[in-house]
Amino acid sequence: MGRTPLQAFTLLELLIVLAVLGVLIGVLLPSAAQFPRMLASLQEHTLREGEFERFLMMLKTELVQSGYGLDSGAVATPLAVSDSEIVLRADFNRDGDISDAREHLRYRFIPDSNTLQRRSGAGSYQTLITPLESLRFSTSSTLPGCVTVTSQLLPDSPERQTQLCRLRL
Repeated sequence: MGRTPLQAFTLLELLIVLAVLGVLIGVLLPSAAQFPRMLASLQEHTLREGEFERFLMMLKTELVQSGYGLDSGAVATPLAVSDSEIVLRADFNRDGDISDAREHLRYRFIPDSNTLQRRSGAGSYQTLITPLESLRFSTSSTLPGCVTVTSQLLPDSPERQTQLCRLRL
């Protein structure tokens, strides 16, 4: 008399809770398993983007140093552009000879190995970025005096274009 009955969960209630937890774990586990892969992909994209931005900054600086930055109306252009290579013919030693291959700077993209390389003068090529999904150089038909760099950093990233243009005096 005066005692209260014990309150407890029934076996059916415990089974229902376990079933709900099982469903939740089944739904959330695949997403949690993909998290490290997504994080690694994001980290790789960020790293590749930083490397590419450094390349663009280096190219812009060397374009200005080679005399391409300002258009003074000179007949000889210090720049040769093909689909996979850009060559800066500069007079870095100030001897008046821009045809001296020892003073050329070359940037080339090798599609077979997805590698961007740089060569200064008669030296050997140095690898700047590897792997790089695609890279193309072209002169702009709509903007005279501009070089277009079209790139795709990773297979799943969008293609982007960067315009490097001369300043008119």
